This record gives sequence, C-alpha cells and structure tokens, in this order.
Amino acid sequence: MSYRNSIVSLILVCVLACTSAAQEMLDLVPADAGAAILLRNPSELKKKGDKFFDDLALNVPIRPSEAFDQLLGFLGIGGGLDDTAPGGVIVLRPDKKAGDVGDFLRDIENLIYVPLPMSDKARMAGNFGLKEADLQEGKILALPRDRMIGKAALVQGKHLLLAEREAPLRRALASKPLSAEFAKTDRATWNGADVLIHFDPRPFGATWAVALDAAVMHFHKAGDPQEQKLLDQLSRSLGQVRGTLGAIRLDDGIQLQIAALLEKDAPDARAFLKLIRDGARPTDLRGLPAGRVVLAQALGGGGDANGILAKVIFDSALRAFLEPGRFVSAVDRPAFAGVFGEIWRQLRGSRLAVYLTRDESKLGLFSAVAILDTEDAQKLLGVVRLLAGIAQGSADDLVKKAKSENVDIEQLVRDLGDPIYRVRESANVKLRLVGEPALPCLEKVIGKADLETSRRAQRLYGQISEVAAQRRKELLAKDLPKFVRPTFAFIPKAETRADVPVDVIHIRLSERDRLIAKQMEQLLGPEWDRLRVAVQGNQVAVLLGSEVELLETTLVNLRSGKPGLAESPNMGPFAKKSGHHVQLHVSLDALAGLITPRNTPIQPGRLTSFGLSFEEERVYMNLWAPREELKALLKNQFQN
Repeated sequence: MSYRNSIVSLILVCVLACTSAAQEMLDLVPADAGAAILLRNPSELKKKGDKFFDDLALNVPIRPSEAFDQLLGFLGIGGGLDDTAPGGVIVLRPDKKAGDVGDFLRDIENLIYVPLPMSDKARMAGNFGLKEADLQEGKILALPRDRMIGKAALVQGKHLLLAEREAPLRRALASKPLSAEFAKTDRATWNGADVLIHFDPRPFGATWAVALDAAVMHFHKAGDPQEQKLLDQLSRSLGQVRGTLGAIRLDDGIQLQIAALLEKDAPDARAFLKLIRDGARPTDLRGLPAGRVVLAQALGGGGDANGILAKVIFDSALRAFLEPGRFVSAVDRPAFAGVFGEIWRQLRGSRLAVYLTRDESKLGLFSAVAILDTEDAQKLLGVVRLLAGIAQGSADDLVKKAKSENVDIEQLVRDLGDPIYRVRESANVKLRLVGEPALPCLEKVIGKADLETSRRAQRLYGQISEVAAQRRKELLAKDLPKFVRPTFAFIPKAETRADVPVDVIHIRLSERDRLIAKQMEQLLGPEWDRLRVAVQGNQVAVLLGSEVELLETTLVNLRSGKPGLAESPNMGPFAKKSGHHVQLHVSLDALAGLITPRNTPIQPGRLTSFGLSFEEERVYMNLWAPREELKALLKNQFQN
C-alpha cells in the first residue's frame, strides 16, 4: 500500500475508533464542555466498523475493534467495563479564555477526563488496586502515582470518571448536563447516534477570531446600506455561535448531523435566523426527471434577506471560480450578480439537476433542468424578457443607444434614491445593463440630487465607465486576454414541447469567442446557445443543453404531479423528507470519473447528499455518503 493510501486508511481508523458509544450521551456532556467524543455502544460500533471496512475492501494496519482494545490497554482497564453503554472523552472549557490553540493545549491536563461505563464496580476498582468500597458516589479519589495515565477518579452514577488532575472532576460534579438545553424529542436524535461529537471553538481564542475574520472577509463590502447591514449582522451572528453538536451513524454508509448552537445571549444571531426563516421554505426535488443525475440542488427561499444572501453568495462564487480563469471580468461581475439577484427576488423556491446525456457525441456531455417556483410566472417571464431586451446587442458595439423602448433611463436614475430596497436595486441592475447610454442621465444628478441618489449615481457612473474602458482596451489590444461577454435575445413561443409553448433565450457570443463557443458545444451539445423556458401553472421550467426530452419530462411531471427525482432510489435518506431549506446531492464517483480517465462507462448511482435547515435558535446540517459512493471513490483512489 502506498504512503498516501496508508494515511487515508489511518484517518478512517481514527474516525471510526473515536466514533463508537453513551447513561444517555447528552447527559454525559457538561454544558461547559469545550469538546467531547462519546460512543453510544462500543461493542456494537466495533462490529459495524469492522464490517464497514470489509465492505469497502480496506486493508488497514489497525481495525476499529483493535484500536478500541488498544485504547483500553493504554488506560489500564482490564475488566469491569460495560462496552454496551456510552463512554468517551470530555474536554472542558478553560476557566479563562485561551489566547490560542497553544494556550489551550498547555492547560489540557486540568480540562480533560474520560467517563468509563461500569458493568462490575469491584472489577473496575481492581484496575487501580482499589476495593469496591473505595468507589463511592461523588467522591474524588487519588489514584496510585505509578499509573501511566489517570491520577484521579470520580464515580458518577454508573460511570467512573478518570482524569490526570482533580480539577476537571470537581467541575464535572458542579456542571449541568448539555441535555438540559434540548427538548425531549431532540435528545432522542442525538442519543441514538453511534457517535456524538461536541465542539466549542471559543476556548481557542485568537485562533477562532482569525477564522471568523477570514470567513467574513470572503464576502465583499456591499454598495447598498441594506446589503451591508445584513452582511454585518451575519458577521456578528457567526461570533455568537458557541459550539456545534455532531451525530454520526454508520449503517449503509455514513450519516452525519450537525447543529450549530448559539450563546444564551445572541440577539444578532437569533434576529438573523428569523430573517432567513421568514423567507425560507422547506424544499424538495419534485418534478425534476429521474435520470443520469450527477448533481441536484433545491433551495426554498424568498424575501429581501434571502435575495441579498443569494446575490452575495453568487457573486463570491463568480469571483472564486470564474474570475481566476478569466471567464468573468471583475468589472462585469456585479452585473452578473445583479441580474441573478433580480430574478431570485421573484422566486419562492427553485430546484435544479445536471444530467449526463444519453449520447455524448450528439448531445454533448451535460444538460441541466431547473424548476422555478413563483407566485406569478408571467411576471417572472416579464422580468426575464426585460433584462434580456436591455442586454440585447453586440458586445463590441460601444456607441449603441438604449436597448429597449420599455426602458426609461431617467426614471431608473430617480429610482436609485427610492427608500424601498427592491426598487433601487432593480434600477441599479438595469442601469448597469443599459451601460454607456445611461451616463449622461447619471451625470446630471451627481452632486445635485439628494445625498443618497447622488452617491449611488456617482458609484454607478464609475462602474459603467470602467466597463466601457476595459472593453475598448480589449478591442484595441488584439493580444490582450479578454473575458466572455454574452448578449441575449428573447424569442417568445419559439417552439412547443409537451403541448406547452416554449420561449427561447438565444445566447450570443462574438466571433472572437468562437473557441469558447466550441467548448460550450462539447459540454452542452449543438443547442448550447438556446435557453428554453416554459410555464406550467406558477412554475417555470428551464432547460440548458440539447437533450430536450428532459424538458418534456419535466413539464409532464409538473402537469400530472409526478414526484420524479424526489422519489428516485438514488437519493439519500433525507431527500424525501421535508424540513430542509437547502439540499445538494452529488455523484462524487461520477464527477471523479469525469476528471480521471476510466476503462468503464460512467454510470451515476446513489448520490451523496447535503441538507441545511434553519430553526429558531439553531442551524442544522445533514450529510449522507452511501457505501457505494465511498467504495467506488476509494477503489479509484487506490488504483491511481
């Protein structure tokens, strides 16, 4: 086995060895714990872990059962242990805030203890050269000094708490359990896990603060006060997260559930979650075709707060993935993000799936279908038609007039100062798309209108001028690497699919982008430049790609109420359940096969799934990785 593969195997062994058993597990975790790993039933998990390794055909130097037995030997425990009851490791928070990870680790002996479940108190006492009568409830004992690990012990219920110092045991006696913070129904979820993991980042002091700053810095400074207010609230909310609780289950794969826990006094975080919940809705994958899916996602959202977050996340994705490859320019990115946000605000939910086509040579590699939920589908189409009309024209035409008779530039400039966020943001997006023809109207109000309108007009004037200057520079410098700038034409009722009229948004690239066009044809087939849009009730179906049968199936599913992908056997265990506001499903094996050459055809199977839901005081995350996915990925990793 290669060195790399040995490291991968060792990591898996450590995870499985540290993830097995719990009096109820939440009862063993003190409310002031900094970290904890608890195993519900070590005996059962040892068997699950060994079987899991056998199923994955992993040849590792240490089996999970062997690792657990070695740990007991290291602790000097030879008998009296109940290996069907919970036990693990608890690390308390420092009495004072640690400066960094180093400070925390230097004080670790005063913070850590191991709760060991007892089946026979006399035999447990014998491990330490004591008698059964010595192990009295609530009494801290000093153990023999010649022990390698464990100098103090405490009996608490049916557990013996073993520690290097007496300090953590005294705190354990005085602490309330974490279970008190959960409703009875919630406790069953966590206590039923194979492994329970708790982590509080606050003891890491400066290290945690740097991590928070890095997370916030990823989002750019917003130009609109309302957007900046929400981003500032998000930043403060992250600082009010006091820990996470994770539950691991090992059955037909690995299932992980994580809850982000808030501080008792966390007004910003609770207000932020309320904003998100007010606009978020539970979502699913209903209506999408069940086929050769490599990726599927569903979002339940609406309202200004969710719209702002969606826009910020989309903008960050463009900056992270497309801008470095010189596909999207930094000066054009705000326009793309603005259009995305303008459409998003019309939605009440969306779902999308990406499929491998049935014939790559004729249809390209992928086709994608989206279903957009809205209160008024025709209104949404009107917004799309207007935006496409404004953006219509040649990317190289620098003296074009206003692009639509429906656009009143002077009114859009006045709307920049509207007190309603939706109005001024919509005006900002449309003026960016209008481009240079809007500059004279913007110049008229700079320094002459009210302060807010003047400020926004000046900022927009500079952005449009910067875009125009870069485009001229690209035209004059033939060898200068340029960015792709598509234009669009909206063609109403261009065709009919499944007895439904279909509008087409024609995507146009300039002659200089013919290499990109060729690549798009290879990815999406000969009709890559036709974005098909069809309405079924208050839902809008969209197809990008050349496999039009996917759009027809979607329309039939929507009309007849068929679940489609939502009931596919390839979906994870929580894909069919309601409650998630965000879902993401991906075939990791198929994606790996697209990157790494294989001798066998790529056949997407069961998908790895991620779900996110927002509650009043917590955020829940779920992850499911089926055994087949893990096995295929490991097999491919070892072969390479």
